[in-house]
This record gives sequence, structure tokens and C-alpha cells, in this order.
Amino acid sequence: SSLGVGTLGGGVSVLRNGKIFRTYGREDGLPGLTVTALAEDDQGRIWASGHDGLVWWENGRWQPVSGTKNEGRLHLRSLCAGHDDEMWAIFPTSEVKVWKDGHWSGEPTGGPRHASSLLYDSRGRLWVAGTDRRLWCRENAAWSSLEQPEHSRGVITAMAEAPDGTLWSIIHRGGFMGLQKREWIFPEAKGWQTDNSLDAATVTPDGKIWLGSTTSGLSMLTKARLKVGLVDATDAKHAANFIGCVIESQAGE
Repeated sequence: SSLGVGTLGGGVSVLRNGKIFRTYGREDGLPGLTVTALAEDDQGRIWASGHDGLVWWENGRWQPVSGTKNEGRLHLRSLCAGHDDEMWAIFPTSEVKVWKDGHWSGEPTGGPRHASSLLYDSRGRLWVAGTDRRLWCRENAAWSSLEQPEHSRGVITAMAEAPDGTLWSIIHRGGFMGLQKREWIFPEAKGWQTDNSLDAATVTPDGKIWLGSTTSGLSMLTKARLKVGLVDATDAKHAANFIGCVIESQAGE
């Protein structure tokens, strides 16, 4: 598998074995070099959104998403793939919408009015971090929610599911926390500064947690949650140290 990393000014990079394998820019079809949302759909296509529009990787090039209205100017704050070729997104208005059969539609009432992050887990549940500091879950078309811990500062900016089912949540300048069986857990990671500007997260099949910061690049926490390692970006563009989003992908390049 590979890691897809959207940067704030350097396009999209593909990481393998902790090093940058390839970087995509305007010459590859990206409408701009700031990418703040990435997701992989049921067909293996990578979606990317930033300040300059929404595209997907198809036929060896980034192209506008076919069938969507004003896709060239659409800046989505978060993306996650659902089932049956659905793509869930947070729009600039913080509203949650779903793309299916070539068009966007609003989410039925009952969930959060405004959201900051999305995750579709392996059990088919949609998790939505609300700007009301509640974590919402949609299962079998029914919504439930729970409050963030009192001492957690800010709203959740990214979520990722671990192989053991733990739901890891990233809080901007507030570190990270996990959810197991609807109970919050708070790991200790020596050498990790919890006030870093964390805005992106993914978990690889081996259980490693990859955390993207808008100020200090991409870091990795081992399964033991005790060791911190930094990605080697010495040969990359300066923008590689400003991360907007990160995903784990099986789609090769």
C-alpha cells in the first residue's frame, strides 16, 4: 500500500516506505497545489479537493469529477467514501452532502448541522465530527452522538480507523484521542508535542498512525503509541512539510 499526502502548496505526494515516491502537480491535471481533502472510492479512484477545485485520478491524469456541478471551483473540506459508490463530503458551508449517481444531495435531517470531519468505517457506519463538539454516528439510517471529553480543546479535524476498530480523532492543537466501544482513550506518546497543528490522520494495516501537521510535516506513531518517527522529506519541496490531508491507498501510484 501507499500513502497519499495532500500538501498546502506542493500538490499531492505518494509515499512508500516512509519516503516520497512521486509528486503530482498542475502538469498532471491538478487545478492547484493546495490539496486539503483526499479519498479513494469503490472503483479505486482517488478524489482530491483544494482551494482550486475537485478532481479525481482517472486514465493516468487528474480530471474534473464527471457529472458534478461547478466541479472546477468546488472546494470540499473533507471527503470519505461510503458504500455503493457514494462519496461523502463537507462543503464550505460545513454542511454534509453525499455524491451518488453523478450529483450531490443533502444528508437527511437528524445528524449535525455543521461538521468538521468525516469517516466511513469498516462496519458501514458514517462518523461525523460536529462543530458542536459532539461526535455523531449514522448506522442503519439512524443517528446517535456522544460528547467530546471536557478537557479536549477544539473540534475534531480528522479521523481514522485502526485495524482493531479503534477510532482515532485528531484535534487541532489539542493532540489526539481514541474511541473504543464508545469510551474515549488517551494514549501517551513520548516525544510527541500535543500542541502541534494536527489536521490529518490515517492508519495503515500494520496499525501505525500517520499524523499530518500544517506546520511540521508528517509523523508516524508505532502500534505501541510510544515512539515517534518523522518522514524523510529532505529531498522534497518545502511544501511537503505543510500537510493538508493524508490517506492510505491500495491503488498503486
